[in-house]
Amino acid sequence: MQSQANDFRAGHSASSLDTIGWTDIEFRYFLQLIQDVTVPRMAELDAAFHFSQLNTPPVFWLLAAARLLDTNSRALLDRYLAVGTPGSLSVWNQLAQTSTGRSYGVSVFNRVRGSYDTNTEKTIASLLHVS
Repeated sequence: MQSQANDFRAGHSASSLDTIGWTDIEFRYFLQLIQDVTVPRMAELDAAFHFSQLNTPPVFWLLAAARLLDTNSRALLDRYLAVGTPGSLSVWNQLAQTSTGRSYGVSVFNRVRGSYDTNTEKTIASLLHVS
């Protein structure tokens, strides 16, 4: 995985990487290894590996989507954040880091906050500075 991550960083295309037989855990580790270069190459990675189509995309994919916030990323996050799992806190936290992310996050949160348990809802509200 490290070798493939290095190749990807060096400019090799995602579709040319040797990932045959990789498990979900190995793809998640790969995304962790390339998180510094994921955002500008998300479309390429998604075309090769279809992370956005997974029921529960890897957290490093979701965090990259929260940094990119293009149309595809917003559609993915809209779907994922509506589920209401406490595991989404890292994504909400990422959204809270920028004014664009916070604005988008508040909009989504106002629509989906009822999906979250009370404690998680309070934590997200605090992250986004909403009451």
